[in-house]
Amino acid sequence: MVVEVPPEPERHSRSMMSPRCPRGVPAVSPRCPHGVPSSPGIDLERVFEYSEYWEAARGLYAAFDCTATMKSGNADVYENEIPGGQYTNLHFQAHAMGLGHKFKEVKKAYTEANKLLGDLIKVTPTSKVVGDLAQFMVQNGLSREEAEARADELSFPLSVVEFLQGHIGVPPGGFPEPFRSRVRPAGHWGDWEGLGVLGMGLGGTGGDWEELGGTVPLP
Repeated sequence: MVVEVPPEPERHSRSMMSPRCPRGVPAVSPRCPHGVPSSPGIDLERVFEYSEYWEAARGLYAAFDCTATMKSGNADVYENEIPGGQYTNLHFQAHAMGLGHKFKEVKKAYTEANKLLGDLIKVTPTSKVVGDLAQFMVQNGLSREEAEARADELSFPLSVVEFLQGHIGVPPGGFPEPFRSRVRPAGHWGDWEGLGVLGMGLGGTGGDWEELGGTVPLP
């Protein structure tokens, strides 16, 4: 037998961003939509006071709240592979850059930017690199093909350039070519490729990737 366990009720001030019913609902409704039994023994006035407190407290953090621009989630993350934590940040950034009305395009560009960068494992900070490139592409009306073809003349975001310079490591599949070689560097590419791992001067010490255990600390 399958037993459906109803979600725990959430306080009113947060239930709008949650599948949970407001905490006060079971106290006043014969049955909550998810089957929470009635008469839970909760003092409704106390529930209201509790919710009013958190409603006021939440207002103090409104500037940092994802609901400033986003009111609900979207299952399209299965398509664009935007990490959950970055999704709300990217949405807020798009609005700040005047791209809020083009967020659908930004999400599609995220997929293309990821492919352009070599299909990265998206964790902080690599996910930021992909997001910055995606917004750059939308802001400048660039497709993946156009961004690659014009790589030698475009001024890409610094995070993208530094990623291609190896500032945060070498991706498992290596850097995307010929895209990497065509991007204008910030300063000089340097000769890190001719040294040891990531230009840390390890070549002169006889150190190699295996001796380091296959890991390199972030700069």
